[in-house]
Amino acid sequence: MNKNPFSLYDFLGYLFPGAILLMMMVFIKPIFFQGKQSVNASDFFSYNQFKVCVYDFDKIKETPKSVKAKKFQSEIKQNADDCYTINKGVLLISFILFSYILGHLVSYFSSQTVEYISNRAYKYPSKYLLSQDHPHVYYNYFHHFHSEGWYVMGPCIWRIIVLIVFFPITLFVFLLGKVFNINAYITRSLDEYLIICIESKIYSLPKNLKVQNPPINLDFDFHRILMHYVYTNIPESQRKADNYVALYGFLRCITFIGCIYFDIIVVLYGLGKVVLDGTGIVEVAVLILLIDSFYMAYLKFYRRFTLENYMALLSDTQVQGYVYEDDDNQIEK
Repeated sequence: MNKNPFSLYDFLGYLFPGAILLMMMVFIKPIFFQGKQSVNASDFFSYNQFKVCVYDFDKIKETPKSVKAKKFQSEIKQNADDCYTINKGVLLISFILFSYILGHLVSYFSSQTVEYISNRAYKYPSKYLLSQDHPHVYYNYFHHFHSEGWYVMGPCIWRIIVLIVFFPITLFVFLLGKVFNINAYITRSLDEYLIICIESKIYSLPKNLKVQNPPINLDFDFHRILMHYVYTNIPESQRKADNYVALYGFLRCITFIGCIYFDIIVVLYGLGKVVLDGTGIVEVAVLILLIDSFYMAYLKFYRRFTLENYMALLSDTQVQGYVYEDDDNQIEK
């Protein structure tokens, strides 16, 4: 088997986010064990809290009677209360394994929260890219909140919890995105000519695959079929598609981790464990802006991935588009 068992997504989508979360856990641990009733919010952004001591125990075992070994052992005892002591090899292997495992958890929960908000607020890129409706139709979270199962208590409670827990994203979608017209920019559609050409290919694709035609209004998830067709039959687009998936998966996970970090600060502040001074408030505000920046980058690559599938299908000569005619123009096959 020539194919590498590890893809780019294994690193960007799992390993790196897991490593960041693991480092965050190690970073904030000393804050809770420094014997203070409360800490300043700035401590959550200070490298002084991060302290890891690594010693070469194998070298100590090889020379147990040397002065150097005794010095190492003495240093370990003195720093046992405020730093970690672990063999370098064990540290590296453990770090990679735990990072990869945590990365899978982060990826799953981010897809159920960050991606959930995006699809509820803006709908899927496959929808708004081909829409000629007004952009505001595609960024109304509350419209979709009430239109689909608002009377079912479970989904209703989950949507409210997601909005509260992921406050930085909520702030972006409902305030910053509307005030600065970012929502309309995110959900902007393609130009009319491209939409006509892509839709003609989409309507012709089922004939090639010998499956039922999709509905005219494209309410069903036909893009999933299109995506697999493009990936299987157009190898030239595989690399770009893999890159886009890995990038938007990574950015989605980073957005999730940033929101959790923000929630920890807010919860501790509510419990009186964190004091917010001027510097702390500024740093928390910067954290929110960074989270929103990662979120916008996630939406950008999410859109580009879908657009890549559409354009790859459009360039495929094996699928013949339909003929569209109107009073002024005629688009031929």
